[in-house]
Amino acid sequence: MRRLVFAIFMSLFATIITSQAKEIRHSLNTGNPTLDSLLLAINRSFSYEQDSVVDRLEAQVYIKGTSRNLHLNRLSKYLINVLPFEGHENTATAFESVYQVDYQSPCRTQFTPVAMRSNHRRGSRFLRKSFQALLPTYSFHNANYNKTYVIPYTDKGFDKYIFHPQIDTIGTADSTFYLIHFRPRYEHHTLGTGYLKIGSDTTIHAMMFAGRVDFGKVDYYITFALDSITHTMTPRHNHASISYNYGGQIGVNEFDSYLTLSQLTYRSRHRRLRKNYDLTDVYDRQYPEVNLDEVRPVPLSPEEAALLKPVAAPPPTSTPSRANKKRNIFYRLPEMLVSANDFDAFGSSMRIYGPLDPASFSYDKLNGFTFRQRLRFTRLSAMGQSTRARLDIGYSFGMKELRYNISLERIYNPRKRGGFRISVGNRNSGFSSKFKDRVNAVLRDTSTLTFKDLGIAYYRHHVVSIEHSYELFNGLMMYAGLNYNYRDPVKRGSRAPINTGALVGDHYSDFTPFVRFILTPRQYYHYQNHQKLYIASYYPTFSLELARSFRHFFGSTSDFGRIEAEMQQTVKLDASRTLSYRIGAGSFIRQNGEYFINYSFFARSTFPSTWDDHIGGVFTLMDDYWYNSTPRYVQTHIMYESPFLLLHRAKPVSKYIITERLYLSNLWASDKNAYTEMGFGIGNNYFNIGLFGNFIGLKMHEVGVKASIEIESHW
Repeated sequence: MRRLVFAIFMSLFATIITSQAKEIRHSLNTGNPTLDSLLLAINRSFSYEQDSVVDRLEAQVYIKGTSRNLHLNRLSKYLINVLPFEGHENTATAFESVYQVDYQSPCRTQFTPVAMRSNHRRGSRFLRKSFQALLPTYSFHNANYNKTYVIPYTDKGFDKYIFHPQIDTIGTADSTFYLIHFRPRYEHHTLGTGYLKIGSDTTIHAMMFAGRVDFGKVDYYITFALDSITHTMTPRHNHASISYNYGGQIGVNEFDSYLTLSQLTYRSRHRRLRKNYDLTDVYDRQYPEVNLDEVRPVPLSPEEAALLKPVAAPPPTSTPSRANKKRNIFYRLPEMLVSANDFDAFGSSMRIYGPLDPASFSYDKLNGFTFRQRLRFTRLSAMGQSTRARLDIGYSFGMKELRYNISLERIYNPRKRGGFRISVGNRNSGFSSKFKDRVNAVLRDTSTLTFKDLGIAYYRHHVVSIEHSYELFNGLMMYAGLNYNYRDPVKRGSRAPINTGALVGDHYSDFTPFVRFILTPRQYYHYQNHQKLYIASYYPTFSLELARSFRHFFGSTSDFGRIEAEMQQTVKLDASRTLSYRIGAGSFIRQNGEYFINYSFFARSTFPSTWDDHIGGVFTLMDDYWYNSTPRYVQTHIMYESPFLLLHRAKPVSKYIITERLYLSNLWASDKNAYTEMGFGIGNNYFNIGLFGNFIGLKMHEVGVKASIEIESHW
């Protein structure tokens, strides 16, 4: 039975991750032939975006809007700075701005403000999160909520929507429009209800789309116009109304955005890659400030004009009272406790994460509940040189361990990413090769137990690392340094039913110089204040690390060599599907005497570094025995992410899920059976949770859960 489950999962996983977008439909059956022909005509008019994507985009977007509350309760006054809408009673916030939009594939879109006005300090905060439905037109993305809506006239939309067979006709004989109504086949965060407004020439003129957002709903009305650059109907005006309901605290934000394209080019899948990977002209362009009164495409409404009317400044002698200061601090306290707080002074910046920040808590089967507190300090100079300090401290309630990592970094050559870093922290507990051999000998003579049955928390591992980094050429980083590992024995015994205390030796240390190369071919980058910042690449990232420990150096008791290599990448299959993979291998060589197995790319770190979902990319159920007793290994991790996998048709849960994920991880370790983990996870902007099962060989071993809270900063 276990082999059958394993085979079915592998087959399902392989089928899903290799599936590609369907070819353009040549037929459709809605029950109305006229409706079929209209939908197929619209589909074909946007078909260029199925075979190509945006390569270069320049546009100007004007945004105006208001934020107001409709109902507040007793908690509202303590959550003014936490609510995603205006929280002051009988108050409305109005704002308007002009942004320059720049995009160069495969990098993220840049929004540069060139004019901004608001009657409240929170207006700029609302504006930074107000980018709705820009491009591409084939599926639009809500940047605020990190999801892509599925549009009904796309190939994917044909499978997800039901179209009303009756077509409504509006207009006159000279100007006739058809209204095509649609609704989703099932509730989902990426689907909505509404209608399409189609011209008699089968061109789309408008779309009304009502969908879901976190703790509320959103209504879009997007109008299209013929663009002189693309010669297609592209979105020009979008009216978005977002209604929130946070436990009886009700508010609404309304946005109007007007998009004017200045450049738009597409690249085919079989494209020639651009040879210039320096995108400084895209990411750090300087735009002159504009006058809002001159570029405003539509007049302000009377309410907006009244709210944005300039107010005379208070007299210079007017200062806030001490009571007002105390009240403002008291009202800001909830925000300070649950989110990151930034402080800037004297050319330095500090970020302190609130002690009740939900993202500081996580859970998995091995570590139990884990708490993590973070602090970041940065000081930049005029020439781009910088000093950065990081503090991470936390506690694992399952392992009953205090975890810490402190690092200090100095970037002395920002254009070549050259710098020094020193860090102090603890790592996963372990045991030496000699200790493992001696315990195995005792087990063979005294019992039928295995080494794993004894528990492995015999030595605490602390490490001091000094590292120098430098870019040899674009995309190739070299790191050279040394690790000083110190291990002290745990005297509190173990879970073993036999006495292993006599086998716990003295303190151990090793002095291990290393060199690491990290290569990302054809790496896009840009310069910011003389700092070279990597952006993205179409190619995987390759890593190679060589390390050598020398006995008797600074009290080192080990003599060994280590080599590790790794390749990883995240591939965007389409607007809503991604495939991430990580493949690595490592081995200890030239071991002389006693040593501790300690890998860089295969280890349970103090604070696990995972993929963007904060769950995948590492082994979830694997205990430390595998990490600390494996002279050679090969590991693979795969994650496939899509909004439509298994639960999208389950009505009770689908409306709360933005994405679903499949996980597959495998380990080959010398002298051991193959180890495999499979999992299924769901997530939205507030949490990620996954259910995992592992196999040793083809025998199922155990099941566990891993969860993390993901409160996005869209508030």
